[in-house]
Amino acid sequence: MSSAGDWGQFQQLQDRFSDLIQSKWTSGGSNNKIRDVADSKRDLLFVWNPKDCNIIVANVALVVSTPVGGKTHQILELTSIPDFTVDRLLVNDTCTYLALVGSRMVFIVNLPGRWGTSGLFNAGNDSVLCRSHSVDTSFFIRSQSLEIRDFHWCPSPLPDQLFVILASNNTLRLYRAASPDSVLQKWRVGRTPLNPQSNKHLPLLTCLGETAVSFDFLPQMPLSSLSSGGGKVIKAEKSPLFSGTSTPIPKQFSIDGDNEQNSEDLVRPIAVLFGNGDVFIVVPPNYSTETPSGLSAKLFGPLRIHPSTPDNYGTESCSLLCLPCQPPVLVIASSSGGVIYHSILLQKHQDGSECCDDDDEIQSSCYEPGGEDLGISECQKALYVMEKVALELGLLSTEQEEEQAEDSPFQCRIHLSKDPISPARYFCSHEAGVNIICAPLVTEILRLSAKKASVESVLDILSTNGLESVEQYLLCTQASNQSSSQRVQGLTVLSSQSMALCIVPSGRCALLPLPLALLQPNSAVKDLSDDKSKTQEDLASNAFLDQIKRTLSHSSSQPLVMLPPGSTPSHKELLEILKRSTQTLRTEYLAKHVIVREGLKRKVTILSNTVNVRKMQVMKCEDQTKELAAAMEITQGTLAKKINRMNGFLKRLQLLHTQLSLAEPETSVAEQKLREFVEESSSKMNNYQTTLKSLNSRVECIRKEDAKKREKKENLYLAEEQDKTIRAALAENAKELTRMKVRLESILRAVNLSANSSVAC
Repeated sequence: MSSAGDWGQFQQLQDRFSDLIQSKWTSGGSNNKIRDVADSKRDLLFVWNPKDCNIIVANVALVVSTPVGGKTHQILELTSIPDFTVDRLLVNDTCTYLALVGSRMVFIVNLPGRWGTSGLFNAGNDSVLCRSHSVDTSFFIRSQSLEIRDFHWCPSPLPDQLFVILASNNTLRLYRAASPDSVLQKWRVGRTPLNPQSNKHLPLLTCLGETAVSFDFLPQMPLSSLSSGGGKVIKAEKSPLFSGTSTPIPKQFSIDGDNEQNSEDLVRPIAVLFGNGDVFIVVPPNYSTETPSGLSAKLFGPLRIHPSTPDNYGTESCSLLCLPCQPPVLVIASSSGGVIYHSILLQKHQDGSECCDDDDEIQSSCYEPGGEDLGISECQKALYVMEKVALELGLLSTEQEEEQAEDSPFQCRIHLSKDPISPARYFCSHEAGVNIICAPLVTEILRLSAKKASVESVLDILSTNGLESVEQYLLCTQASNQSSSQRVQGLTVLSSQSMALCIVPSGRCALLPLPLALLQPNSAVKDLSDDKSKTQEDLASNAFLDQIKRTLSHSSSQPLVMLPPGSTPSHKELLEILKRSTQTLRTEYLAKHVIVREGLKRKVTILSNTVNVRKMQVMKCEDQTKELAAAMEITQGTLAKKINRMNGFLKRLQLLHTQLSLAEPETSVAEQKLREFVEESSSKMNNYQTTLKSLNSRVECIRKEDAKKREKKENLYLAEEQDKTIRAALAENAKELTRMKVRLESILRAVNLSANSSVAC
């Protein structure tokens, strides 16, 4: 917290949530199992009350803003109360249905509408009766050995009233919340387990790890990318996880999910995790409520994992999570030692000789149908493991943790849950508390997807191991592997407050502030260089802030400790906890704060020197401004003189123009008429000359034609009458020409006379 006042408000808010839930809470049975009976959607907090078998609903905004004693919550009473221990509580995205999941049964609760100023159900009544009914009661009661492994509401854009249940008989069952009495579709994902003895309910395949333990929905992708090779693959790259092991990573893959494919070919597959670490992909026929239940889904797998290992990355896989990006990032958790693997789902290498080895052959041979026709097809996608993350479990020192790991490793089931605030973060809840992991790989893929850029840069970063995930220990409920544990009973994220709410068996709540997004060295400055609109000062300021954030980031954290009530740790354990806390405080906080303080001092010194230089420059600018003002005054005086001289010149020009206008001669009416006559005569003379030229050309043409005719017809002669007629015409033309010539000469004389008279004037 930034100040004591903020810490006091935070503590008060935590106490209010604790009082709200603890007053109505009881353990409701044994606490040897991790549960998740809290969920938050649309600023509403839902908590299952095992004491009264009802649901507590609180408006987070009212809890934060309403004074103590005000109305902030209400109780949802159920028409049919579940007769089993509720392990999980999940609300769909639209906040219309709620699921209560146990180990062998599921209840669906219809949530009423919200209205009123308080934003609660049914205008904020203290108690609201909600309709509830069990899911497929006859089937789950009839199957005594059947257990529910996982439950998920269908994500958007699928209908939010549909949900899928993973049963221990290796089947996925699709139901509709409005009518959950009958299954809509069921899809086989593996062989049916057999009970070797009728008095035992442990399936045979469970011991071998060949039963499905978890599943999650993958983003939309073309069906052809699963059933036929479509990716362009280049040489193998080296995995950042195991140096020295060659991993074929495709150099090119689609960020946008193969947009060139037809939209009708897009499917929403499901990734299923088995206990031995194998991952299958199930492609349902569709998610329609009208699909006949007899249609089977397409089953692909097991997916090849690169680089391959003899133990297939652990034989005790327990949880699967798909982070929302394209291509998808799958998170696989192992219950042995708290190990988590980050892998990318890509097109597998086309050259089988480079990718296939003995381990892959053994892996695929483990999934022969064994007499059952499952229709398993080979998948054209593979998992490329990019990172291995070891969770911090307990508060013992590093030396003691290593000694314990050799004797008896920390064995606990890890529950993975997404962070609705950031797609690159997720939570890990286990017997020892709660961890949060930030995966910069997802952020980098989302950034490239938004810019529609090539993935060459991200693959280069991956090959140099520049995107390491950051793991932080938020809550510790078990000091060591040998001590007693206070297992988490509920974990949810309050999005409006940027906090995580954790419930322990006593009913007390712990508010866990979520850490800020941590910048990585290789990707922190990429966006800065791409923003052309920022100035150099803005870029420098952002770079300095990013440097401070990177300096303050720490690889280990000091979690909030909530040990079981009544447990008394030994003096040795207390000393180890104190040593670890002191070491973490010194190395991860105080030392880095000192570095940041020194950096801030240097920055302040630099800024002070810069301010002094700027002040000197301002003083120089002021002196130059005074000099320029004096020079401007002189220039203005000179300019005024020039303007006065110019005005004098203008006046003289106007006077000269007036005199010239008065000195111009005046013409009489007779002279104007004579000028008009001369102009008209000139135009007529031009016309006559043009006509004369045309007549001369015609005469010349006639002469030429006559000459040609004489040459052709030497004996040609004219009659006497024709000769007379032609001679008469020629004589007439000659007279006309003579008259025209005389007239032209008189006109010319007149023109010359008028010209001479005008000159004389």
